[in-house]
Amino acid sequence: MFQDAIFIALRYGHLHLGVIWFEQGNSIVWNQILQVRTPLEGLRLAYPQYCKRIEEISIQLEVAVTYEGKSLKEVPESVSYSTEKVSLYQALASEREELITTIRTLPGFAQFLLSMPIEDLHIIAQSGFPLIMINSLPSPM
Repeated sequence: MFQDAIFIALRYGHLHLGVIWFEQGNSIVWNQILQVRTPLEGLRLAYPQYCKRIEEISIQLEVAVTYEGKSLKEVPESVSYSTEKVSLYQALASEREELITTIRTLPGFAQFLLSMPIEDLHIIAQSGFPLIMINSLPSPM
């Protein structure tokens, strides 16, 4: 759906809107996948206590994400999804969201784990740094 909107926006000359939609569409997918593997060096230096906890939570949640969508044959026997584990993962996900909200209130971390705003991309591009965005999904037309 997003790729269709992006294609149409670009086809009719609405580059700005196409880039915004591209970034939003990618953010939905990649944020869910990459948030548990996010580089945390800036946070580690400024607020090590928050960094340590978000790393702990992310490691635990990565186990749940890693095996999601695989057939039972592909999941190691050591991994089981009991009601207790599901409840634990839900609690960890909630704690993680609360922690991210807290981190975003800290000086210099307002955009923590958020995609870069289009305005920032525009500034980077005007500074002479190349921006490359690839939409690998087939066009609808």
